[in-house]
Amino acid sequence: MNIPNWIEDQISKEEIQSIEAHIAKIEKLSSAEVVPMIVRSSIPSYIFPFVALGVAGLVSYLLQVFIPLLELLPDSEHSLIAFTFPVLALLFYFLIVKNAFVMRLFTPKSFRTYFAMIRAEIEFHRQCMWKTRSGTGVLVMLSLDDHQMVILSDEKMHKAFGEESWAEILAHSLQKIKSKNLASGIEHCLASILPKLEASFPIEPNDVNELSDTLVIKD
Repeated sequence: MNIPNWIEDQISKEEIQSIEAHIAKIEKLSSAEVVPMIVRSSIPSYIFPFVALGVAGLVSYLLQVFIPLLELLPDSEHSLIAFTFPVLALLFYFLIVKNAFVMRLFTPKSFRTYFAMIRAEIEFHRQCMWKTRSGTGVLVMLSLDDHQMVILSDEKMHKAFGEESWAEILAHSLQKIKSKNLASGIEHCLASILPKLEASFPIEPNDVNELSDTLVIKD
């Protein structure tokens, strides 16, 4: 696998192989079809200009409120203040697009969570996970720049685990990922769901591997 340049400093080929070994183990011991995936970001690019405009507007307003010297400027000079708005908007746009930390700083967590779930639902269908014979597809998706992680599964598997169980697994996995242990976080997630998968969805006679046992990395 060719590792994209936006993630090559966070995961190695050896770590990818280790993750894929975890997938193979899950599918050897259960009837589940697990697809781990890393996407760069789930937030649509058309959102960023609006975020930048909002931040620039707020900063421009604060400048006028908290800098008394602006009131001393003659009316002819006030155009300089108006000029700061588009400049700030452009600056914040490039910062948000180029820097994941700045993007997270100015994008509400609820916003990032919403778009991560939407992206996971899209990828669940793109990977044809809903077509599994036994309805045991599981998508483990990490939205890297957004610091969001989603586990999406077929309905009967979701009922077997429960919302609280998924949330606990995700919380521990994300903690490792935020500590720059990306591969370890994904492996922790896979290892955590294995016992339940093995107990509730054991391997079936003549089981067929319906989905690829590889880590998917995409923009």
